[in-house]
Amino acid sequence: GMGEWDGYWVAGRGRDSSMGSGGGGGSSLVVDGSPGVGTVKVADKVLEVLVSTTASFVNGALLGALMGLVSGAWQTRTWAGASAEASLSAKSWGGISAIYSGLQATARAIRGKDDRYNALAGACGSGAVFALGSGPRAALQGCASFALFGYVFDVMFYPNSKEEAVDMETGSDVKRRK
Repeated sequence: GMGEWDGYWVAGRGRDSSMGSGGGGGSSLVVDGSPGVGTVKVADKVLEVLVSTTASFVNGALLGALMGLVSGAWQTRTWAGASAEASLSAKSWGGISAIYSGLQATARAIRGKDDRYNALAGACGSGAVFALGSGPRAALQGCASFALFGYVFDVMFYPNSKEEAVDMETGSDVKRRK
C-alpha cells in the first residue's frame, strides 16, 4: 500500500509500491521500470531544477540590471533614473530567465531527455507569464510566440538536434521515433 512506498516513481506508470518496498530509502526516479540501472534520486532532480532556476534568475537579473542601467542613464541622464530602470529590468529579466530555465530543467528532469522539447516548454511558460498581466488570451499568445521563436531559432542554429536527444541517465544519444 501507500505506507510501503519508498519513493520510486516509474516513468509512464506512476507510483509502484511493489518496487523496492522497504529498501534503499529516499525517493528515486525509476527510468524504464527497473530499479538499479537508471535510478535517480528525486531529491537530485529537485536540486538540479532549483539550482538551474536560481542561477538563471541571478544571471538574468545581472544582465537586466546592466542593460537597465545603461538604458536609464541614456534616457534620463540621472543616477536616480538609471538605478530605477536597472531595478525594473533586473526583476523582469531575472524572472523571465528563471521561469524559462526552471521549466526547461523540470521538463528535462521529468522526461529524462535533454532535447528541444524541454526548451519549448520553457519558452512557452516564460512567454505566458510575461504576457499574463494582459489577460489569458495574451498569455496564450505569449506562450505560442515565445515557443515559435524558440523553435525557429533552434531549427536554424541547431538543425541536427531534432534527430538526437541525450538520455540524462546514461549520457548516450537516443534516436527519436519518427
